[in-house]
Amino acid sequence: MTWSYRQRWGDDWLANIVPRGKLEAWERRRDAEREKRAVRGVAAVPENLLDYSNLYDLILILKTHWEPLAPALGSQRSFIPLLGRLETLRDAIAHGRPLLPFEHALAAGIAGDIRNRVTIFMSTQDQDGQYFARIETARDSFGNQVNGPMQDTGSIGGCRTGLTVRPSERVQFDVVGWDAQGRELHWGLHVRHRRVDAGTGNETTLTWNVATADIGAACTVMIAMWPEPSEYRRYNEGGSDGRAFFYYKVSPPLPG
Repeated sequence: MTWSYRQRWGDDWLANIVPRGKLEAWERRRDAEREKRAVRGVAAVPENLLDYSNLYDLILILKTHWEPLAPALGSQRSFIPLLGRLETLRDAIAHGRPLLPFEHALAAGIAGDIRNRVTIFMSTQDQDGQYFARIETARDSFGNQVNGPMQDTGSIGGCRTGLTVRPSERVQFDVVGWDAQGRELHWGLHVRHRRVDAGTGNETTLTWNVATADIGAACTVMIAMWPEPSEYRRYNEGGSDGRAFFYYKVSPPLPG
């Protein structure tokens, strides 16, 4: 949605197609979430206002502005009912009703269908996307997050967190990736050019146990991802298809 609408209406696409009152409601939700989570020690919350919308809000946007999405999602007549089923399942969860096994499978199947449509479309925007895997999101345990690229460039850039951590503290990173060929994804967490954790799967959690060797005014944490089996890498020098970076300050332990 973001990529297609930005192509049509530019960076201010959200303000061009969503009523101001609705945007203000989403802004209030974001501010309330920021205040609530700050009490729990979360340093950041998502800034994208779409993260604070309801599914029915998104469905209305899609119905009203379908044309830019058609190349990626196909027929509105066949796609919108899929979202309707998801909305029904989300309502059940919101009202405390557990999903039955077949409902879990249905939700996973719909999500997989949507993901495949988007992946196939984005691959046409970057032919390398048909072969190389990509990172979609990476989020640290403070709430700082970097999202996938507008096009399949593999690397999703960096987040300057502005945070200070110390040895013996632990920072976790929840990561999500996708490969158009369905290969198993492998992940590596690197701090100051040494690997400190690894994982596999489309979704996993990587852990950085901050060490004295990490102390410094600028500490770069790199998340690398690659599929197996694979003969080629998007980034030969790093042996990966996708990379994401977080930046921290690491101070010495407190006295005593």
